Amino acid sequence: MASLAVWTFPDGDSARRAEHALGVLSARRTVSVDDGAVLAWAPGGRRPHVRELHSIALHDAVGGDFWSVLLAVVFLLPALQELDGEPATGLGAGLAGVGVTDAFTADVRRVTTRGTTALAVLAGEQACETADGALRVLRPSLTRAELTADQLRRMRRVFAG
Repeated sequence: MASLAVWTFPDGDSARRAEHALGVLSARRTVSVDDGAVLAWAPGGRRPHVRELHSIALHDAVGGDFWSVLLAVVFLLPALQELDGEPATGLGAGLAGVGVTDAFTADVRRVTTRGTTALAVLAGEQACETADGALRVLRPSLTRAELTADQLRRMRRVFAG
């Protein structure tokens, strides 16, 4: 099994520190990270911005398209629906086939707000457990989805090009 883990931090610097800590774990071969991204939402910003991890050796990246789609489903589509006065439900249906449920996207949306940063990682279940232990000192909020081998295979087929 694989995990999609999103650690959300209440300030603008902690995701960078978490990325560094994850890089140290990766360099020591304590964890193996398949892919990841950092999300930053400036206090006065209209929307968050995402960048792929480049400071960590990635072992089986799904690519930037996945992180862009995830960002759109979590933050941009609800904003579009709010303009029409429609409730923001059922948005993640397109990602449910790869293990990203509406409940997961709603949880990420709830804790990732203006002024926060987040570190999102796709890795093995044990790697996410180890990383979570190392990152606890930064007091993040963790949102996690467990992906089956079939869901991960589909994700790679669609997003890894």
